[in-house]
Amino acid sequence: EQRSAELETALEEARSKQSEQGGSAELVAANSELKQQCNKLQDELEKASQEAAAAALEQRTAELEAALKEEAALKAANAELKQQCSELQASFERASQEASAALEQRSAEL
Repeated sequence: EQRSAELETALEEARSKQSEQGGSAELVAANSELKQQCNKLQDELEKASQEAAAAALEQRTAELEAALKEEAALKAANAELKQQCSELQASFERASQEASAALEQRSAEL
């Protein structure tokens, strides 16, 4: 950006001198050269901007993919915990029924 600003300044100076000197051939050539350099810098800046945008998009895509994988892993862990909880609940109910039956039998014996 600094180089582009310097070239723009030099171009303006060349234009000013050209006006003062009535358009000498050297200034016309210098003006043309500066225009070419400015155009080249503009192209390079545009390319760099596109590359930066592509890199940012690639980074964001990677972040989203990682988040999706993490979400899938959490869903799988959640499903596993639900299954374990159901098994524990069923085991508790069986143990509770067995304890009630044993208590009733013991009461009947007494």
